[in-house]
Amino acid sequence: MGLGPPESASNRRADNIQTVLPESLMLETLKRRFTPIPRESLPKRVAAKLMDVAGIVLSRGVLLPPFSMRRTIGESRWQLKGEEFTIQGNHFVQKLIEDASLRPDSKVLDLGSGCGRIAIPLTKVLGSAGAYIGLEPMAKLVRWCLRKITPRFPNFEFRHCDIYNNLYNRTGTLRAESFTFPFESEYFDLVVATSVFTHLTPKAVQNYAGECSRVLKTRGKLFASFFLIENGTHGVNAGLDFDSIFEPNVARVIDPAIPERAVAYNTDWLVLQFDTKHLRLVPPIRWGCWTGKQPAYSGQDVLIFEKLP
Repeated sequence: MGLGPPESASNRRADNIQTVLPESLMLETLKRRFTPIPRESLPKRVAAKLMDVAGIVLSRGVLLPPFSMRRTIGESRWQLKGEEFTIQGNHFVQKLIEDASLRPDSKVLDLGSGCGRIAIPLTKVLGSAGAYIGLEPMAKLVRWCLRKITPRFPNFEFRHCDIYNNLYNRTGTLRAESFTFPFESEYFDLVVATSVFTHLTPKAVQNYAGECSRVLKTRGKLFASFFLIENGTHGVNAGLDFDSIFEPNVARVIDPAIPERAVAYNTDWLVLQFDTKHLRLVPPIRWGCWTGKQPAYSGQDVLIFEKLP
């Protein structure tokens, strides 16, 4: 795959950045992202706007999205300097280096790129020979990344994909079950999908598996997070109770009325779907702490796949 420059990704990682993700932080983020939260009071909404303004002043010159945007992707704590956002992003990037062959010249596709949680720390890893493209259905997040990240790092692109989602993009014109990634085949070395498959129903999972395989180079990696039924069906202090069967022996959901809120899958079924698309599981399964399993790799369960010839 031509991934062999003298400079290693580990050498490019910034020092003094925490990459160990505390379990309490993982669980708080899961609760914020996946469970229904009542509309916040007017005083809290005003406070959030004030946090945005104060954050702009305090983080001048630092790549950090506004507090209100970080809340959109699950930030659970009121932090002016976004410590939680930074810790989570660096945690995932370090895992990509250690387990998914991320190198300075990798071409990376980030599905559900949000407001740059993974992109920002990746700017410390990818060199000029590397490339990053983020694909995101929430247009306002894409606009922020294009305005703040791309001018400083021209090899970082962000694209809006108008995919319908009952939670995040109700006016979307595209369907995940038939969406074609807008990229040429065999272009990327690494596809990242954190908190993407957890919002997809089975037909959409099958389509995304095929598209991930299509855009990956041979021996390229897919790093994806899931809720796996084998880890349990009830979360710990996170409100993740997969009590409803969506499809027997395949998937369970926490909200039958809005299944995309959170979907848990049978691991064997998932592995078979990816295998039929020439994506082989790279063991072990990396268990998340959402059910209390320890030691935890992340909040959600992570599967890594490699594209076969």
